[in-house]
Amino acid sequence: MGFKKELKILKKIKSLQLEDNGGFPVIISAKLSNTIGEILMSYAGQDIFTKYNIQKSLEDRRAHKGLTL
Repeated sequence: MGFKKELKILKKIKSLQLEDNGGFPVIISAKLSNTIGEILMSYAGQDIFTKYNIQKSLEDRRAHKGLTL
């Protein structure tokens, strides 16, 4: 059930045609059987942990950056 929800969300993001897909990877293919689900996605680039220097935020709360949409 979780796989189907994840796939639905990623398809919705793709359908919005956001610039750079809103930072989400693009679905290349998806397969679902009775026992396993598979989503093949494009490389998303730099992860959020690195991009927003979260490690520094964890070490020093004053360095925390808030995220806004």
